Amino acid sequence: MGAPSWCTTRSSVREAPARGGGRLVRCLTTLRLLAPEAGCRRTRSRERLRHLPYGVTGGTFRDGAPERRPETRTVSVVDDRLLVAKSRLDRLDWWPRPVRIGRVRLVTAPWAFRLPWLSRFDGFALHGVILLRRGGASTDLVTHELCHVWQMQHRPLRMPLSYLLRGYAANRYERQARAAVDATRSRGEEHRTVP
Repeated sequence: MGAPSWCTTRSSVREAPARGGGRLVRCLTTLRLLAPEAGCRRTRSRERLRHLPYGVTGGTFRDGAPERRPETRTVSVVDDRLLVAKSRLDRLDWWPRPVRIGRVRLVTAPWAFRLPWLSRFDGFALHGVILLRRGGASTDLVTHELCHVWQMQHRPLRMPLSYLLRGYAANRYERQARAAVDATRSRGEEHRTVP
């Protein structure tokens, strides 16, 4: 049985003429020569999936038992603090679309704040992760960091690079995140923590 059309074998890569994609062919050839046992990635992954308890390749298992499929459940785990922060930011119309929190995760990582450039912060926002120094972070801090995620959803390169070009204190994105917290803060909600 030959290899599928989407799977290029080591010999066919070496023999393939370089029609406009010469660099790609040379890269594939180099990779295949360095790791000849690797074979075709898609074929390998399919072979690995056959050995899983809930086979996803269809058919039966090796022993002839029929395939069992688990119930499909979509579970969206969103932290309550993110929901509170999103509801606060939804009151603002500073960006064309509201903040999306479906793929945003809150991670308590005190070890990350031992790094020299993060040691002065209590929170740090990446594109899909908000790092917190302590688990019991205030809603103001989560709102501030979620505002940074919102900014990065609209300006994924310009926003992070602005910290390198303008610094922290004079950065307009930092000022906007502080203003978002102040504009959405209710009386008595100053440093409320959500467990």
